[in-house]
Amino acid sequence: MDAIKKRVTLVKCSSYDAQQVQQALDQLLELMGGLEWVKPGMRIAVKPNLLMKKHPDAACTTHPQLLTALVLRLKEHGAEIIVGDSPGGPFAEKLLRSVYQECMMTGVQEAGAYLNWDTAAESDYFEAGKVLKHVDIVRFVKQADAVISVAKLKTHGMMGYTGAVKNLFGVIPGTLKAEYHYRMPNTETFAAMLVDLAEYVSPRLSIIDAVVGMEGDGPSHGTPRFVGGLIGADSPHAADLVGSALMGLQPQEVPTLKEAIERGLCPSTPLELEMEGDRIETLVVPDFKTIPAAKQMSTDFTKNRVWLRPFGKVVKKVLEQRPELNVALCVGCGECARVCPPKAIHIENRRPQIDRKKCIRCFCCQELCPKAAMQIHRSLLARMVQK
Repeated sequence: MDAIKKRVTLVKCSSYDAQQVQQALDQLLELMGGLEWVKPGMRIAVKPNLLMKKHPDAACTTHPQLLTALVLRLKEHGAEIIVGDSPGGPFAEKLLRSVYQECMMTGVQEAGAYLNWDTAAESDYFEAGKVLKHVDIVRFVKQADAVISVAKLKTHGMMGYTGAVKNLFGVIPGTLKAEYHYRMPNTETFAAMLVDLAEYVSPRLSIIDAVVGMEGDGPSHGTPRFVGGLIGADSPHAADLVGSALMGLQPQEVPTLKEAIERGLCPSTPLELEMEGDRIETLVVPDFKTIPAAKQMSTDFTKNRVWLRPFGKVVKKVLEQRPELNVALCVGCGECARVCPPKAIHIENRRPQIDRKKCIRCFCCQELCPKAAMQIHRSLLARMVQK
């Protein structure tokens, strides 16, 4: 096994002002050894988080100013840059056009990058995969000479945290993501799949936009929260080790990190990282509003309470979070039913009805509801336990 990649750079960046972002990114890249690996004519796929049609101020998507700054530096080395993502929903030009427009990708184009319009996908065999042996991947990423992941620091309904590794789920084309959720419905196997995918894509550089992150009910309907930094790493796992630490999470609370650590792909603590730039403790947000990964809370609650273990199923049912409709916000568009992997939602009288026996708590409905009508429900006991 290759040596664990431990090099991570953290630099402060106090706003999305163009000059500040460029200076912070330049410092980040310099501390990481620069971009000398980029050769003229190299085709580089830049993979931001463009989850859905959201203005950058919502902190749901990678900020365009960071992408613009990166493109400018890559162009100086003669690279051909393709910026793109497969957002939630059908991987089609109509959706891409609306997402690019709302996420303000115009500046990225003006800086010299191409936006991806190729909606084709390819399949590949990944022998090293633990649970993901056959990979479906968007063609523009598959054909690239190198991939740079530019993620957004956010909470996540199913996985608790989303950063560099979860960002790469966007290389799975369109509605096939729902199939992956259905095939790997629990947190552990889904995390294993994400780690497999990160190892398959093997990004040359992973950057996390942590200038303004998202707390609360992420990854799409939480609240913007200032953090003030950029993270860069050779490994997406190492980047996430720092990103989650800024939110006050322990590595074992993040399923993808737990999986990566068990495989020997990542140190078990940020203290083992080779840090450059600013210290983690200078940017930690101690009261960042996090949410536990699905199924994590009941496990944590019972593991040190032997007397509760016989009642594990009951405790789990009481503590586990689930999607729930806020009727006042629902417009009856049916998007939740369309994106639900196990088809646990049907529309009746213009209102979603959830079959709890079928629901796998992947929170795709919450993640992709355009009106934030599907929300993460936690019982009073669950909220007390989380505090």
